[in-house]
Amino acid sequence: MNVITLHSPTTKFLLLTCPPVDLAKWGVELLSKEPGGRAMDREESRTREFADAVLEVATQIGVPSIDVHEAIAKEAEGQQVGVGEFLSDGLHLSGAGYAIVLRALKAKIKESLPSLAPEAIPDVFPDFKEVIEKKFGPKDATVA
Repeated sequence: MNVITLHSPTTKFLLLTCPPVDLAKWGVELLSKEPGGRAMDREESRTREFADAVLEVATQIGVPSIDVHEAIAKEAEGQQVGVGEFLSDGLHLSGAGYAIVLRALKAKIKESLPSLAPEAIPDVFPDFKEVIEKKFGPKDATVA
């Protein structure tokens, strides 16, 4: 990060942890990878350790962070489903998993990096509707 800020001093950082892993779902994925399958290459306890390490680094360097691992685990508990509901293959986020990350990301940006919140960023380009109206005139209400 020091190299990046050296060349781009206004760059802001936000660290995200890895999500939890659904070992059963990931095991099925590994079996489909090649004939005979592949050996299990993940452990949930190590995944949590890695997530904790990311949070520790963020604290040490004073950078905001999001505990994706915990956010997904809490959502799964709240919905009374397994974490696999938020992982496409037991390891990578599904659409539902990305929705959790997006909510957390929006909240963290608003809290820790408010100048980067969408509502705080000025428009650089005109709204596309203005461009179309300028080029083609006002939309005729009778035309669908």
